[in-house]
Amino acid sequence: TDVWSLGVMLYQLYSKRFPFWEGDAYTRALSLDEVAKAINEAEIRFDYGPWLNMSQEGLEFISACLVRDPAARMTVEEALSH
Repeated sequence: TDVWSLGVMLYQLYSKRFPFWEGDAYTRALSLDEVAKAINEAEIRFDYGPWLNMSQEGLEFISACLVRDPAARMTVEEALSH
């Protein structure tokens, strides 16, 4: 598991939905192409519900985990020292 996966799991545990699906998209069967497109292109939102009450440090941590470019994403070492 890498830092991206950690970010996805934390996002889902905190908000009860995947970071790249909005609305009811996760309640219907999606093709693999639709899932891949959502993962690669959908906006990852932190401007609703539970995110409005999360600490700035928590938002920064999860946001840094969910950077799509692996070269720009937080490393394991950075995550551990965050």
